[in-house]
Amino acid sequence: MSVQYDIRLYTPDGTFLTSLNSIIDADGAGLDYVLRSDGDIGALTMIVPQGELDSYFNWQNVDYKIGVWRSINGAPYALDNDAMFFIRKFEYFRGYTRVTAFHALELLTRRLNAYRQMIRPGTLDASSMLRNNWGPNQTNATDLENSNFKMTYAGNLMKGIVRQNYSFDQSTTGENGQGVFGQFNTQQRLNFVNSTKVTGGSASWSVNLNLPNLDLQQFVVVEPNTNDGISKAGIQCDMGVVHELLKQLQDLSIAGSEEDNIKPIYLTFDLKAINERQFIFRTFANAYGKNRGRGEYVFSMARGNLANASMTVDRSEESTVMYSIDKNQNVKAAINRRRLTDSPFNLREALSNPEIKEKYYKNNATNKVNAWVMIAMDAVEELTKKTTRIKIEGNAVPTPNSIRGLHWDVGDIVTVDFRGYRDDYRITAVNVTINNGNVDEQVQWEQVNLYGLGQDASDEISP
Repeated sequence: MSVQYDIRLYTPDGTFLTSLNSIIDADGAGLDYVLRSDGDIGALTMIVPQGELDSYFNWQNVDYKIGVWRSINGAPYALDNDAMFFIRKFEYFRGYTRVTAFHALELLTRRLNAYRQMIRPGTLDASSMLRNNWGPNQTNATDLENSNFKMTYAGNLMKGIVRQNYSFDQSTTGENGQGVFGQFNTQQRLNFVNSTKVTGGSASWSVNLNLPNLDLQQFVVVEPNTNDGISKAGIQCDMGVVHELLKQLQDLSIAGSEEDNIKPIYLTFDLKAINERQFIFRTFANAYGKNRGRGEYVFSMARGNLANASMTVDRSEESTVMYSIDKNQNVKAAINRRRLTDSPFNLREALSNPEIKEKYYKNNATNKVNAWVMIAMDAVEELTKKTTRIKIEGNAVPTPNSIRGLHWDVGDIVTVDFRGYRDDYRITAVNVTINNGNVDEQVQWEQVNLYGLGQDASDEISP
């Protein structure tokens, strides 16, 4: 088994500058980086001895990029998890420099979501404006500054928001099939034309901001819509930070919608490097990587690929009986009978008031979902959120049969076996530390079944 590393430095536009391999072997130097699959932003830090690399780590070199390339068993080098890190912080000390870079997803924290209008080529007047059909406001004849939004798949909305603010590709086709033409009119960014919210009457801001780096289509592309995530998602997203809006949509999809009878769908997203220059925004439903669970791939102390493991079994927020009450004071209960008898004191009651709406019954009339059935469903749903939480932490130990990128990787679903407990876990992050040539990989996992115990101790909840 052999894994070789090549740390490469690039200019913001992707021009290769130099390899930084000396920093992972030099005394007092080191490299630490986090790869994530949950939409959060990983970081990379380096300790660089003072010397020949000083000219590259000048604080005026804004957004220089670092890529960690790996070769497994002599195979060609590949960019680790297609991740690039942008340098945003320099700390200078006597004898060394500490550099901090953030994963490319950090680019999505730099912009507010602002609706835009397009100008037809060769025209300048307002009558030639084309309405946006990429972002959340995709309904025809809807004002771009209107607070209304279209309910659609969460993944499609994510991609629409990114297209809206980063990649103004004129050849892209909107969700409804309309073509997009012309160039973005910077007068329209954060421009509330004829706004009634302005004190003293309406306002019309016609100043062209002339933002030179607004369109990043040569650096950022967006994959086509794939109708992923829950089918009815929508958020109020005027001027919200793009990354925060994406996280909100992610949470909506993972939570599902009881009111609309929509089951939760795991959804995440990433900004992956296509090459040294370009990134592609992608969404991932159900799994970010491969599903190797149900015993297909196992981490355990016995197999030698899990070290420094710990497990927390938290029953402090547990409930064993959940009552659901509708607007007419009808009551149904869900009971976790397996946990109820764990001790003579383990009757732990809780109450849910779902505020059931008439439109729910109307929308589900063909399925004959009535109030009695609905509150029973609500009781079960809420009780599953109040079961035992089991958290496992540990280090992944490289062995001939356990190499990241070959046998498992970030975002994969794997089986974890520890202290007689066994369940499927999603690898949400890997923290890689290289020091004096030694590699340590600490994993972060979360239960695939977020509500409840694992395969060996499953809950039995009955309405």
